[in-house]
Amino acid sequence: MPMVDMKDLLQHAFHNRYAVGAFEVVSLDFLRAIIEAAEQSRSPVILNLVEAHFDLFDVDLLMAAVVHAARRSSIPVAVHFDHCTGRDAVHNAIRLGCN
Repeated sequence: MPMVDMKDLLQHAFHNRYAVGAFEVVSLDFLRAIIEAAEQSRSPVILNLVEAHFDLFDVDLLMAAVVHAARRSSIPVAVHFDHCTGRDAVHNAIRLGCN
């Protein structure tokens, strides 16, 4: 299943009365664990990247991995850029594939 738009994901959840977990990704280990758990439970998921933690990792590399994992996942996955402080950061996140 391809990466999905978060608005569509949340509207489906609302209409079908279920919750969607959102989990912060700070490493490839976190990413792998989140995707594996979501696929095993057949649950859609939101992958969050938080600007305040960008000093912990290379955002360009991690965003590429997150987008790739979301696109090849067997369950609906949205990628969310969370707690942003500036317009330039938003433009960069969109350029890197965040939806």
